[in-house]
Amino acid sequence: MADHRHAGHGDGWDWEARGARLEREGEIGLPWIEAAAEWVASLAVPAPVQTILDVGSGPGVAACVLAGRFPSARVTAVDGTAALLDRATARAGRAGLGDRVGTLCADLGGDLSVLPEAEIIWAARVLHHLPDQAHGLRDLAGRLRPAGLLVAVEGGLSPRFLPGECGVGDPGLFSRLDAAMSQAVASRLHHTTWEAPRPVYDWPVQLAAAGLTPHPSRSFLLDLPAPVDPHVREYLFERLRDARSMAEEYLAADDLAALDRLLDPADPLSVAHRPDLFLLSVSTVHIGRR
Repeated sequence: MADHRHAGHGDGWDWEARGARLEREGEIGLPWIEAAAEWVASLAVPAPVQTILDVGSGPGVAACVLAGRFPSARVTAVDGTAALLDRATARAGRAGLGDRVGTLCADLGGDLSVLPEAEIIWAARVLHHLPDQAHGLRDLAGRLRPAGLLVAVEGGLSPRFLPGECGVGDPGLFSRLDAAMSQAVASRLHHTTWEAPRPVYDWPVQLAAAGLTPHPSRSFLLDLPAPVDPHVREYLFERLRDARSMAEEYLAADDLAALDRLLDPADPLSVAHRPDLFLLSVSTVHIGRR
C-alpha cells in the first residue's frame, strides 16, 4: 500500500472522524519516531532547545515524543483541525506534559510565516501536500532561529504486511495497489481548488534552495514481526479497506476480488486473523540547518 496517510486538509478526508485512527497509527510508529527524535537531538544546537514546532501534528504523538526528548523545550502542535489538536492536548496531559505542549490551529496551506520562531521544526508527511511545497519550505526555514533545524519526514518505502506469496491474488498484487493509490491521490489533488506548482521530489535540494544547509538524509525502519498485536491487525485491516475503496477505479476486477478476500473475515486467508501478518515500513527524514 502506498503511503498516503496524511493527505492535506481540503483533500476530501474527514480528519476529525479519523482522529482515533491517526493517534493509533502514531502509537504503532513510536519506535521510528523515537529513533528519529534521538537523531535530531544529536544534531541540535548546543544550547538547550527552547521552542519546537510540530507542523501538521495531527493528534500530537510526535509532539509528545519531542517534548520528552527535549525537556527544556516548549513544543507547539500546529494543525488545521481543531479536533486533532484537542487530542494532542489530551495526550500531552495523560503523559504529564501538559505544561510544555501547546497547540496552534493554523491553515497549513496558507502563510506559514505567521508561525512563531523555533530551534526545531518537525514536519512529518505534510509538506508534500501543501499547495506550493517549495514555498512552504521557505516559509518554515524563515521561522528557524540561527542554527535551528527543519526536520522533513518525506518518502521512504511503502508498508508491507504480508508475504509476497500470500495465497491470494496474482503475483504483484500490492505493487499494483501502490500504483493505483498513487493514481487516486493524484486525481484527488488535481481536483482541488488550487493550482499546485511542480511538486518537490529532491527534498535536500529544496532545503538548500530554502537557504538551509542539508544534512545527509536517514531512513528509519519500523519492523513489527508476525504475529502482530490485535491493535496493529485492526489498523492494517482498516488501512487495506480504505486503500481498496480509494483505488477501486484503477484496479482490475481480479485484483479487487483478491482484496475482497483479504478483507473478508469469513475467508481463512483474510488479514482479520491470519498468523503471518506483520508490519514493515521505512520513513525517510531530511534535515536542513539554518
